[in-house]
Amino acid sequence: MQPMRFHSHHGKNVHIADDGLIATRTCSFAHGICFGNRPLNQGEIFLVEIMNNERGWSGNLRIGLTQHNPDSLFELPQYALPDLVTLLGKSWVMAITKTQRYLFRDSEDHGLDTPIVDQEDDTRPERLLGHGDWIRTRCGTVRRDQLLPQSKRSPELFHESPALNRNSQSNISERLNAESASSHPSSPILPTEVGSRIGMIFTSNGKKGELYIILNGDEYGPMAADIP
Repeated sequence: MQPMRFHSHHGKNVHIADDGLIATRTCSFAHGICFGNRPLNQGEIFLVEIMNNERGWSGNLRIGLTQHNPDSLFELPQYALPDLVTLLGKSWVMAITKTQRYLFRDSEDHGLDTPIVDQEDDTRPERLLGHGDWIRTRCGTVRRDQLLPQSKRSPELFHESPALNRNSQSNISERLNAESASSHPSSPILPTEVGSRIGMIFTSNGKKGELYIILNGDEYGPMAADIP
């Protein structure tokens, strides 16, 4: 399986480098949509790592799926939320904020980000990725440490797995918290801090697809269901 890279069709404020492995916001706000260069397979984990952070703007990172093919070079809206979801449709996109307590999705009623998952909810079902050191998916096996931010991983070198596609996104429009995890090693790294790893996995229940979000090794979801 070929590794996932960023597609050459992207928002005008994005620069793609390192043979499609790094996406950087170059200026301003909006027009920052990026795509993978091929469809995401069922059971395949897609992962991005934040390498740098833009302090000039405040906003949220979005991640999700779309059935619009970037190869068609269709006209991109300014935003993934709400534009890509509500105007073009056939898209399932979640907002990742700088706090881990909530994940957000677009509200059909008001077009606003609405909290749908509380991290402290103990009623969530059995974890999709299990609890062991190794994660077995339809696309292969991944060591769980690969989903963790660099500061939380063991110093060993891990093998590359076909089940894991790791890209990097830098300069996302989100302010860092005043207290960073690097200054306070005992504090958990927040989703939008440098070094954070944000991912997703698309699965099927036999009839429809489901989208799960992965934040620094923790899974949330399904965040979207009934995906054709």
